[in-house]
Amino acid sequence: DPQMNNVIHTFLWIIIHISENMILLYKPTFHLLNELLLGSRTQSTADTSGNRAKEEMM
Repeated sequence: DPQMNNVIHTFLWIIIHISENMILLYKPTFHLLNELLLGSRTQSTADTSGNRAKEEMM
């Protein structure tokens, strides 16, 4: 049935198109989350070394 084939083709095209857009939207979000996670991790290590320095000052 060519009509059914056309419907399936259109459906697949829509799914692929949406998933591509989702990936495009997701990438920057992922980078932001990554930077936030890495940033907080480096911040906490900086805090611990800062506390160590303070303790040595005492």
